[in-house]
Amino acid sequence: MQLKRSLLLAALSLVAAVTLTGQNIPEDEIRVGSRPYVPTSANTVRVKSDLVEVPVVVRDDHGKIIAGLQKDSFEVDDRGKKQTISFFAVETAPRMSATQVDTTPSLGEAPAPVVPAATRTPRYVGFYFDDFSMPLGDLDFSRDAALQFVREDIEPGDKAGVFTSSTTVFQDFTDDKQKLLDALGQIRVHQRKANEGPSACPNLTPIQSYLLMETYNSTSDDLNLGIQQAIACHACGGGRQAAQNCVPIVLAAARETLAISEQFSDDTLGIISDVILHLSKMPGKRMLVVASSGFMTQTNGPKHYQEKVIEAALRANIVINSLDAKGLWAAPPGGEISEQTNRPRGIPVGGMTANLAAYQDRLDDMQKAVNDDPLVAMAEGTGGRFFHNSNDLGRGFRELAMAPEVS
Repeated sequence: MQLKRSLLLAALSLVAAVTLTGQNIPEDEIRVGSRPYVPTSANTVRVKSDLVEVPVVVRDDHGKIIAGLQKDSFEVDDRGKKQTISFFAVETAPRMSATQVDTTPSLGEAPAPVVPAATRTPRYVGFYFDDFSMPLGDLDFSRDAALQFVREDIEPGDKAGVFTSSTTVFQDFTDDKQKLLDALGQIRVHQRKANEGPSACPNLTPIQSYLLMETYNSTSDDLNLGIQQAIACHACGGGRQAAQNCVPIVLAAARETLAISEQFSDDTLGIISDVILHLSKMPGKRMLVVASSGFMTQTNGPKHYQEKVIEAALRANIVINSLDAKGLWAAPPGGEISEQTNRPRGIPVGGMTANLAAYQDRLDDMQKAVNDDPLVAMAEGTGGRFFHNSNDLGRGFRELAMAPEVS
């Protein structure tokens, strides 16, 4: 009891100290979230190196890898200053034969050393499934594609691990295929939506809520749509004053939906950050493949967290490849069948007839697009690739997780 009281007093003293010193802590520096704690290693190893490895894979306009390039084909800049390339080598994947890869230099050039497969640094591939974002169909297709990849295409000598946003499935890095298959088979849907539940009235999407908060002091299609959604779910009562009564209700719902969406995004980015920390301790080349239907990082908080994740991956030399589990997606007219609640259809608003149904369809497309933004940012920010607009998720895993034929 005495120990608990001392800890409580210490915590109160810390809060009081921050308050009394009058420090202004920026909002983007304050994070609140809930996720498993991953302790840092007690045996920290610090290594100083004068050689920085910069792996490069060159592809043509059709995505085909280009071989036969030499050191003079490349330049390396650091903050605008050209750096000397001290060592240059060509790596080929073990699955490629000599007849499949042409590493012959141009006339007059010395051949680049080819790193044999036997001496190649081991590779660690993390498979991350964002089961918070994926509905049943997206999760099933992406999980089945990953299962096929592990059975047929995983490289000999590679070690892989399986991780999820919900942390319900965890398989540490191993070269045991059966363990990986068992872990993948245990992944289930844990989808979370910021605008779900019986109290979600009006039922606003995160992007609609974001746009509402950007233009809350003026009339807009977002506000008009929200008013009609609130009327449709009987949140404002009836009569001539219904629309006017709805405005504060719609704005309150937008604030709540946006806050929940931010928390969900922070939770996902937090788990990805933990996986990056764990992956950074592996002794070899490191890659993280993120399969997700996407989440929103439009606001300052999640966007700041996203930058921290990219920064951590860069420091650890981890490449993040992203796979859009939605595949080739197009919003059906009138929205998804499962989300037909409160979709107004050309209802008069303020003396005008707005085609709110068409605007809501555009919002659906916009939501899918902004949900892809963090997947694109993490891939491009770490030198990885973003696989999207294709239902061949098996090919996606092969392109993202297999060692490139030539690098």
